Amino acid sequence: QKVVECAPARIHPGLRERITGCAVRLLLKCGYRGVGTVEFMVAGGLDDPASRFVFMEVNPRIQVEHTITEEVTDVDIVKIQLAIASGASLADLELPGGPMNSLAPLRGFAIQARISLAPGGKEVTSYREPEGEGVRVDAALYAGGQPSMHYDPLVGKLICFAAGEGDAAFQACRERTIAALDSYDISGVNTNKPTLRGILRHPEFINNEVLLSFMARHGALLASGAQLTPTPQGSKASADPASMRRQEISVTAPLEGTV
Repeated sequence: QKVVECAPARIHPGLRERITGCAVRLLLKCGYRGVGTVEFMVAGGLDDPASRFVFMEVNPRIQVEHTITEEVTDVDIVKIQLAIASGASLADLELPGGPMNSLAPLRGFAIQARISLAPGGKEVTSYREPEGEGVRVDAALYAGGQPSMHYDPLVGKLICFAAGEGDAAFQACRERTIAALDSYDISGVNTNKPTLRGILRHPEFINNEVLLSFMARHGALLASGAQLTPTPQGSKASADPASMRRQEISVTAPLEGTV
């Protein structure tokens, strides 16, 4: 499942327009009414407006990562979803894009880090969420709680926001997220906080070069909490996605269950 999500995606405006256009055409053809998510996967450089992309799926609901869209648009998507289901029209919603326009101006950059359980521990002995400007936590943990890994290991979402545009906003948000993770106290049970911290500090993440094979290649090292040597900004940390050879990999899901 997803581990770290960002909004807006750091892609070429031309590529964003092509992907968004496909999503709009698809939902118009379906007569779709409501909040939903259309997912695509890009094969090629994110800075190339002509990169190939493929359709993955439509989720006719909000998703776990709706929080970062809310932060960068200042729109309460849960409220909007309920209003549409109750019969509200686009004009009734008073979205920030203006009358009859669902597009909302972006006001910054947001990152969501999913806090998940890792093997080890049984009871939360102490719990304290990070606070401060641009920091939001949606979680279900508390001191004395005994969360189980035998259903879904996701127990919290750390969402951080930084105003501004471009790489400056991304870097400010990334640093704020790392600081919030450092001050997020969850004791008594193990979590994926070391992995999240490692992702946020990884050169491939910083340079916008993350591929689908990222966790298969780096997961064990990230989980160990090993310190990474930063790559100078703008330098290449990995091969160009467009030139990488085609391959199949197996990815182990961080989920236990009894059938």
